[in-house]
Amino acid sequence: MVKHILLIISSLSPGGAERVMTILANYFVSRSKEVTLISFDDGSIPPFYHLSAGVKHLSLGILGYSSNRWVGFWKNIQRIRILRKQIKRLSPDIIISFIDLTNVLVILAALGSALPVIVAEHSDPAMTSIGPFWRKLRLLAYPRASRIVVLNKKAKGYFADRIQKKTRIIPNPVFIGPDACGSDEPFQTPTIVAMGRFSEEKGFDLLLKAFGLIKDQYPNWNLIILGDGPLRNELESLTTRLQLDQRVQFSGLVKQPHPLLRKAALFVLPSRFEGLPMALLEAMACGLPAISTEDHSGVREIIEEGVNGLLVPPEDVKALAAAMARLMGNEVERKRLAARAGEVLNQFSVKRIGRQWEVLMEEAGNGR
Repeated sequence: MVKHILLIISSLSPGGAERVMTILANYFVSRSKEVTLISFDDGSIPPFYHLSAGVKHLSLGILGYSSNRWVGFWKNIQRIRILRKQIKRLSPDIIISFIDLTNVLVILAALGSALPVIVAEHSDPAMTSIGPFWRKLRLLAYPRASRIVVLNKKAKGYFADRIQKKTRIIPNPVFIGPDACGSDEPFQTPTIVAMGRFSEEKGFDLLLKAFGLIKDQYPNWNLIILGDGPLRNELESLTTRLQLDQRVQFSGLVKQPHPLLRKAALFVLPSRFEGLPMALLEAMACGLPAISTEDHSGVREIIEEGVNGLLVPPEDVKALAAAMARLMGNEVERKRLAARAGEVLNQFSVKRIGRQWEVLMEEAGNGR
């Protein structure tokens, strides 16, 4: 039986994978497991998401970028050595690692230990660029893992057959605290909300352009985007060029987005690609009607077109604008979709997803 679980991730900064690892760590503790969580950062910034007091968090201070490939090579050798030392010292029953590059380092660090290692991908591996070296190394390392976890069938199909045999599909859990959604009192003006990292794949530029197409048709509607990232300046400049400065608010990082979600009228996910988006799950769990781009099998497992949300083709600004206008102009349809949106709380509950992880851990442990 698995008693001591070692979780490993590069950092506990804002992000979907970090949110999922935090939820699982807290769940495992609630199930009377000993949980140690290792992150590569130096611990100078506290975890963005709440960690239960029962989770032992260890920051290794080995995160950082390298000036060239040779420096990177030697730093990664050092990371593997440090990880190997910590794994030996902690002596867990099982190791769970999140995100591609970290997964490879963890597998290499655990070689020879006989410990079962589960690694999890949290995006679309076909779309996430990690470079040819790391891509080859991942394909060599993953067969040595006990199990590989992906979020949907498309991600599983990316890997070779020998990796697929060890691969299991486990979706992300969604957790909304009992008081997290706050009041039902809406914003004074109808508001669209979106959230995520300000990076190319999240497609917030597409959302701004779509909103720009219909801003005059719906002059009383506003847009709030929660998050931050490397493209913030570009998105703010685009907002100015589209003459949306008075209609769009960039609210930065928000630890508890649920009260804001509950006050909004509509949620939009404009991503170019996704795994299984936590932002969409949390918005729908708060009862928001949602629009999402559809070219992601993870999204299609959340939204049933016309039943609990709307789907549009990725990178199609006109189609996105049309879907937004359709719901902005129809309160009855918004309420109809919202009435079914909250069902994700059952489908992706922490208890249900956590149990799948527990079954997988026992399977991996028995197969070592």
